[in-house]
Amino acid sequence: MSAAAFCAFRENRQIRRKQGRHQKLKDDRTTYQETEDRTETEAAEGAGDSSGCDHDNGNDGKKRRRRNRESGRAAGFSAPSFFEGMAAAVLILVCAALVFYALPVTGSPDSPLSAGSLKKMTTIIRLIDDNFAGDADKKTMADGMYSGIMASLGDKYAAYYTADEMEEIRASQAGKIMGIGVTFTKDASSGYMTIRSMQDGGPADQAGVKKGDVVTAIDGKDTSKLSTSEIRSLIRDDDKKEAVLTVSRGDDTTEITVKKDYIENTEIVVGGMVKGTKTGYIAISGFTGLTAKEFSAVYDELNDEGMEGLIIDLRDNRGGLVSACVDTLRLFMPKCTLVYEKDKGSEETERTCDGETPIKIPLAVLVNENTASASEMFAGAIQDEDVGVIVGTQTYGKGIEQKTWTLGDGSAVKMTTTHYYTPDHRDINGKGITPDKKVSYDSDSGEDAQFNAAKKIVEEEES
Repeated sequence: MSAAAFCAFRENRQIRRKQGRHQKLKDDRTTYQETEDRTETEAAEGAGDSSGCDHDNGNDGKKRRRRNRESGRAAGFSAPSFFEGMAAAVLILVCAALVFYALPVTGSPDSPLSAGSLKKMTTIIRLIDDNFAGDADKKTMADGMYSGIMASLGDKYAAYYTADEMEEIRASQAGKIMGIGVTFTKDASSGYMTIRSMQDGGPADQAGVKKGDVVTAIDGKDTSKLSTSEIRSLIRDDDKKEAVLTVSRGDDTTEITVKKDYIENTEIVVGGMVKGTKTGYIAISGFTGLTAKEFSAVYDELNDEGMEGLIIDLRDNRGGLVSACVDTLRLFMPKCTLVYEKDKGSEETERTCDGETPIKIPLAVLVNENTASASEMFAGAIQDEDVGVIVGTQTYGKGIEQKTWTLGDGSAVKMTTTHYYTPDHRDINGKGITPDKKVSYDSDSGEDAQFNAAKKIVEEEES
């Protein structure tokens, strides 16, 4: 064989190998692809053949294409439509989004919700279960974990509350306390607790306690040896759901078990006319859901008695609900802005007073180092609007507010969310309110120098 012939032979063999590989790839295609390829080829041949072969370019081609499509479907293949493809893509995206938002896992390794943190928490719990010598209460453990998260914020007002704790807080904010619904005095001679009055339909009333009863013991503790505050603490102790009163009526002594309940605290606002004067006195111990209502009742009563000057005592008032503070101010303030508030990332807002019933008599407000939060807001509005004179010592300095979110199981979390400013845009946080008249309180002196100073200011303005 010549060299030229050998080269030609080799080239032909290479061409045949390539054709063979190409044919092998075609043979590996799916039945559906083979069917479609044949359909396209036959249709092209039918359209270009003019030799008079025995087939019809129109109807027979359509029949073959229909048979081929049906054979493809029979084999389990179907060409997806554009809309089916789009629907599938949307479904995949929705599923991915649900997984992303439903699973509490973040990409940051430092996050408490990262996969590493969750794994660490699981490991710690397993170590406790396997090795701790004591009994680990799972609920207490979980509550401690939630409390730890809130404590990590570095906000001394942030907190986690269990469902039971939150119930107590709500009752307190509504102006209610745990108790049995009685007021009492200590008998001057015997020292025993004597029932002065009762709430109609209250726990003590329902249990059979009567006005004038002498209670010699509460839960076995002699009341003659207890101070008034100790007796009050026993009655309000919410760890015990009942109080056993040893009651003396004449010659008879009996024990009455009283179930404790949340009752209205009638000691939030107290007041009256200062003896021998026309100066009224109102003490506010806190701002709750009942404060404005009780203040209004006392304030109206004093006005009816001809009050010519007023002293409002906010000493040791730790604050409370901002809404209660504002509602109380609206009872006597002129038309003005009462407070400005600013939340994180929001515009500044204001709470105002329409000034429908402005006070027209001299006013002095008593404050001290324990006057805080909403009570400072109260004093700041009076001072900036020049409605009264602030008397006492520098206040606490809490110019921030907290918000509470209740969770699904009744528990809750609280954190600082709002900064507030007085009507003159003073920021008192960490500073407090500086009194117009600085007067210290000396407990050893036997007299209330702060009250006497406020009384003098009001009386001088009256004349």
